[in-house]
Amino acid sequence: NSLKSQNSQHRNPQLFIMTEIHLEELSTLHINNVLMEMLSIDNANRTMPLATLCQKRTKGNPFHLMTFLNMLQEESYLEFNVGSFQWTFDMEIIEKKTSASLNVVQMV
Repeated sequence: NSLKSQNSQHRNPQLFIMTEIHLEELSTLHINNVLMEMLSIDNANRTMPLATLCQKRTKGNPFHLMTFLNMLQEESYLEFNVGSFQWTFDMEIIEKKTSASLNVVQMV
């Protein structure tokens, strides 16, 4: 009998609540703050060129930003240097290698 009541609860649509979240476009400053936190970099000037490029490629979409950053790491354009305990990236390489697509929206 308890199994029967559990099954009927799963069929009850009132048990599933969906919440819609509206996310605004992230500005370059917001993206820079995200990068500084994620990469443990205190110098905003060091990450600002990457933030500017990320904003350009993702149009500030938070989900596309994460996809783009994951791609940068997977392609070794963004790497953690164990010797210096720092994240490293070469803006010239990132710009060249990611310029084929105008933005992540087209990639996804």
